[in-house]
Amino acid sequence: MADLDRNGAVKIASARHSRGTVLVFTGLAAKASLSLPVFDRYMAGLEVSTIYLTDIRRWLFMRGISELAAGYDETLEALREQIARLGAGPVTTIGTSAGGYAAMRYGVDLGAAATLCFSPPSNLTAEFLAEDRRGQLVAKRLQALDAEMLDLRPHLLAREAVNPIDIFYGAGMPQDRRHAEHLRGVPGVTLHPLDTIDIHGTMKTMAAAGTLAATLERHVARRTSEFPEPEPADRQFVGSAIQGA
Repeated sequence: MADLDRNGAVKIASARHSRGTVLVFTGLAAKASLSLPVFDRYMAGLEVSTIYLTDIRRWLFMRGISELAAGYDETLEALREQIARLGAGPVTTIGTSAGGYAAMRYGVDLGAAATLCFSPPSNLTAEFLAEDRRGQLVAKRLQALDAEMLDLRPHLLAREAVNPIDIFYGAGMPQDRRHAEHLRGVPGVTLHPLDTIDIHGTMKTMAAAGTLAATLERHVARRTSEFPEPEPADRQFVGSAIQGA
C-alpha cells in the first residue's frame, strides 16, 4: 500500500473488481475531513476505485489541478481520461468542506451519476462571503477567478438536468446552513440538515456516530452486477502517480 498522506495532488486507489469510480475532492487541509487512509477504508468496503484530488494552489480546483493539466477545462478532460483508464462503472464525486464546491461543479460538468458533499460552500462571491469570515485569505484570492466560477446556483440552473447532488451539513452551523440553502430549489439538489450537528466537521461527526458508512452505501453510484468477493490484494494504491500517464 502506498502512503496516501505523502505530497501529491493526485492519488489513485484502484480496485481490481470495481463497481464504480469515486473522485474525492479534498478540503483546504488536504483531507476528506478524515485522513485519506482512513476514508479509503470506506471506499474499499464499497468496492470502488477512487481518485483523491488536492488543490495545492488553493483555488478550490477552479483553475484545474496542476499535476493533471493547466486549467479547468483541460483538467476535466484529463479526469475523463483517468476515469476511462480505470474502466470502473458509474462516477460519483465526493467533497468535504471547500472540496465540496469542486465536487458539485466537476460532478455536473463530468456528467457524474451522483455527487455527495459534506458542509460545502456554494457561493464564493465577495458579497456572499462577507457574512462568512472563514478562510479570509483564500476567499480574497478567489475573487480573481472569472465571475461565472464563483456561484454554483446559476451554473446548475443552466443545465437541462442535474444528476443527484446530496448535501449533508449541520443544521446548527449557521455558515454551512446558509451555503446549503443557497442551492435550495435547484433541481437535483437534496439538502440533508443534521439536527444533532452544530460544527463544520460533518463527515467526521457522522463517522464517529457510525452513520457515515450507511450514507456512503446509499449515495455512491455503483454497478449492481455481482463480482467475486474482493481479496486484500485486489486494491492497488498508486500513491501520487497518475495512472496511465
